[in-house]
Amino acid sequence: MSSLYFSCFTLTSLDMIGYNIDIHRYEGVVLMKKIINVCKALSDETRLLIVSKLKNEGELCACKLLELVECNQSTLSHHMKILVDSGLVIARKDWKWVHYTLNIEKIIELINFFK
Repeated sequence: MSSLYFSCFTLTSLDMIGYNIDIHRYEGVVLMKKIINVCKALSDETRLLIVSKLKNEGELCACKLLELVECNQSTLSHHMKILVDSGLVIARKDWKWVHYTLNIEKIIELINFFK
Protein backbone atom coordinates (compact mmCIF):
# COMPACT_ATOMS: atom_id res chain seq x y z
CA MET A 1 0.00 0.00 0.00
CA SER A 2 1.40 3.39 -0.95
CA SER A 3 1.70 6.13 1.62
CA LEU A 4 2.69 9.76 1.83
CA TYR A 5 4.86 11.01 4.68
CA PHE A 6 4.15 14.32 6.32
CA SER A 7 6.18 15.83 9.12
CA CYS A 8 5.21 13.39 11.86
CA PHE A 9 2.45 11.15 10.47
CA THR A 10 1.72 8.86 7.58
CA LEU A 11 -1.32 9.15 5.29
CA THR A 12 -2.12 5.93 3.42
CA SER A 13 -3.94 5.85 0.09
CA LEU A 14 -7.05 4.54 1.88
CA ASP A 15 -6.95 7.54 4.20
CA MET A 16 -6.65 9.85 1.18
CA ILE A 17 -9.72 8.24 -0.42
CA GLY A 18 -11.68 8.86 2.77
CA TYR A 19 -10.41 12.44 2.83
CA ASN A 20 -11.59 12.98 -0.76
CA ILE A 21 -15.03 11.58 0.06
CA ASP A 22 -15.28 13.97 3.02
CA ILE A 23 -14.31 16.93 0.80
CA HIS A 24 -16.97 16.00 -1.76
CA ARG A 25 -19.54 15.59 1.01
CA TYR A 26 -18.56 19.01 2.40
CA GLU A 27 -18.77 20.61 -1.07
CA GLY A 28 -22.20 18.98 -1.53
CA VAL A 29 -23.42 20.43 1.77
CA VAL A 30 -22.13 23.89 0.84
CA LEU A 31 -23.87 23.68 -2.56
CA MET A 32 -27.12 22.55 -0.91
CA LYS A 33 -26.99 25.50 1.50
CA LYS A 34 -26.46 27.90 -1.42
CA ILE A 35 -29.41 26.39 -3.30
CA ILE A 36 -31.60 26.59 -0.19
CA ASN A 37 -30.62 30.25 0.20
CA VAL A 38 -31.59 30.96 -3.43
CA CYS A 39 -34.91 29.13 -3.03
CA LYS A 40 -35.68 31.11 0.13
CA ALA A 41 -34.92 34.33 -1.73
CA LEU A 42 -37.35 33.33 -4.49
CA SER A 43 -40.07 32.24 -2.06
CA ASP A 44 -41.36 35.80 -1.60
CA GLU A 45 -43.87 37.16 -4.14
CA THR A 46 -42.23 40.60 -4.33
CA ARG A 47 -38.73 39.18 -4.81
CA LEU A 48 -40.01 36.84 -7.51
CA LEU A 49 -41.60 39.86 -9.21
CA ILE A 50 -38.28 41.74 -8.98
CA VAL A 51 -36.41 38.82 -10.56
CA SER A 52 -39.03 38.67 -13.31
CA LYS A 53 -38.70 42.40 -14.01
CA LEU A 54 -34.90 42.12 -14.13
CA LYS A 55 -35.21 39.17 -16.53
CA ASN A 56 -37.48 41.14 -18.85
CA GLU A 57 -35.87 44.58 -18.58
CA GLY A 58 -32.19 43.76 -18.02
CA GLU A 59 -30.30 46.12 -15.73
CA LEU A 60 -32.51 48.44 -13.68
CA CYS A 61 -31.74 51.16 -11.18
CA ALA A 62 -33.41 51.12 -7.78
CA CYS A 63 -35.60 54.09 -8.68
CA LYS A 64 -37.03 52.23 -11.71
CA LEU A 65 -37.59 49.11 -9.62
CA LEU A 66 -39.50 51.21 -7.10
CA GLU A 67 -41.93 52.21 -9.87
CA LEU A 68 -42.29 48.68 -11.23
CA VAL A 69 -42.72 46.89 -7.92
CA GLU A 70 -44.77 49.58 -6.16
CA CYS A 71 -43.27 49.42 -2.69
CA ASN A 72 -41.47 51.91 -0.50
CA GLN A 73 -37.70 52.40 -0.61
CA SER A 74 -36.89 50.61 2.65
CA THR A 75 -38.93 47.55 1.66
CA LEU A 76 -37.21 47.44 -1.73
CA SER A 77 -33.80 47.72 -0.04
CA HIS A 78 -34.69 44.79 2.21
CA HIS A 79 -35.72 42.64 -0.76
CA MET A 80 -32.68 43.63 -2.81
CA LYS A 81 -30.31 42.78 0.06
CA ILE A 82 -31.79 39.27 0.23
CA LEU A 83 -31.52 38.83 -3.55
CA VAL A 84 -27.95 40.15 -3.66
CA ASP A 85 -26.88 38.06 -0.63
CA SER A 86 -28.32 34.94 -2.29
CA GLY A 87 -26.23 35.66 -5.38
CA LEU A 88 -29.24 35.88 -7.72
CA VAL A 89 -28.79 39.60 -8.31
CA ILE A 90 -25.67 41.68 -8.83
CA ALA A 91 -25.60 45.26 -7.52
CA ARG A 92 -23.49 47.89 -9.24
CA LYS A 93 -23.08 51.31 -7.66
CA ASP A 94 -22.88 54.25 -10.05
CA TRP A 95 -22.34 57.44 -8.13
CA LYS A 96 -25.43 57.66 -5.88
CA TRP A 97 -27.52 55.17 -7.89
CA VAL A 98 -27.51 51.41 -7.52
CA HIS A 99 -28.15 49.33 -10.64
CA TYR A 100 -29.28 45.73 -10.39
CA THR A 101 -28.98 42.88 -12.85
CA LEU A 102 -29.59 39.13 -12.73
CA ASN A 103 -26.59 36.92 -12.08
CA ILE A 104 -26.92 34.56 -15.05
CA GLU A 105 -24.23 32.22 -13.68
CA LYS A 106 -26.27 31.69 -10.50
CA ILE A 107 -29.44 31.07 -12.55
CA ILE A 108 -27.59 28.46 -14.65
CA GLU A 109 -26.22 26.86 -11.46
CA LEU A 110 -29.76 26.63 -10.08
CA ILE A 111 -31.11 25.11 -13.32
CA ASN A 112 -28.27 22.59 -13.44
CA PHE A 113 -28.89 21.60 -9.85
CA PHE A 114 -32.47 20.60 -10.68
CA LYS A 115 -31.57 18.71 -13.88
